[in-house]
Amino acid sequence: MERIEKKRPKTLEELKAVWYNGEYPNIDPSTIHYHESRYHGLNLHNVFYRHTIEFRYFEGTLHAGKIKAYVQLVLCLAKSALKAASAQSGKRPYNPASGRYDFRVLLNRLGMTGPEFATARLHLLSKLAGDCAFKNGRPAR
Repeated sequence: MERIEKKRPKTLEELKAVWYNGEYPNIDPSTIHYHESRYHGLNLHNVFYRHTIEFRYFEGTLHAGKIKAYVQLVLCLAKSALKAASAQSGKRPYNPASGRYDFRVLLNRLGMTGPEFATARLHLLSKLAGDCAFKNGRPAR
């Protein structure tokens, strides 16, 4: 990510040169199926190998509701990325006490509102601590 931010590639070929960092001067690294850059949460090696993106952040499950939630989240993230004019990679501080609220705000920004995303919100927010409606916890009466 640091190399990408430093070079700021404008085309896919420029991104490819930065991604592989000239590590194989005689062959095209995007043709290597088991390239080590594919073993990350976001597999961008597939962009050059299969023209797809692979998200490896989700645990395996056969639960239909969870699978639907993961697919909807990834589709909304991709749509948001395609519409974005710019991006930044800075890390934000994470407060576990407000995790549920912060993630709900992200889901709202991605457009995951309304009844068609109710199952996704249920599964994505279920294991996070905090309150969905209040960042610093529900106020005392």
